[in-house]
Amino acid sequence: MIYSDIENLTNAEAVAQYKDLTNQPMPIGEVEFFLSQNGLANRNAITGAWEGVVVDAISTVPDLALLFQHLNGPRNVSVDTTDPAWATLCGTLLSSLLSAGILSQAQVDSFVALGGGYEYPDLDEAAVQSLRDAEAQRVLDQEAADAEAAARADFETKLARYHELYNIHIAPLAVDNTADDSSWVAALQAMSDNFIQE
Repeated sequence: MIYSDIENLTNAEAVAQYKDLTNQPMPIGEVEFFLSQNGLANRNAITGAWEGVVVDAISTVPDLALLFQHLNGPRNVSVDTTDPAWATLCGTLLSSLLSAGILSQAQVDSFVALGGGYEYPDLDEAAVQSLRDAEAQRVLDQEAADAEAAARADFETKLARYHELYNIHIAPLAVDNTADDSSWVAALQAMSDNFIQE
């Protein structure tokens, strides 16, 4: 996750959007096997309809219906929990089923493992804030570096101007043994008068 991912979200919104993302999509075959092996849902051998305790919970956990519609889709090959929409849906379902006592924490962990585990397993609001703080420090460091570079460039410009005027007004006097004080004063004054360019 990078700063641009959460730039326009609050810390709470960022956690809600990204905490349930998995490292890879969950293959539908593995999801169905998980449901069957854990005694949560099975397809009726005759009708093909889903049956089981998870299906019975559809009336109290409405989003479950979306998951089973997706599982029934003939062209669907995975539940893409790398996408925030599906990841959030599955995360909400898991939390609801866990709270209702239909799933155990071990079963929740096993289900998440179908997607290769959470992409951001330690994500919380403090972690999001750390990302913001790091970006703020990066911006400050960049601004300081830019200011230093600008100051250095300004100095180099002034130094180059000094050398230019020195070569024009002072260098000739350094080899002129006849130059008097007034010549030196005039040369130095000319350098001063012409140093700042419009």
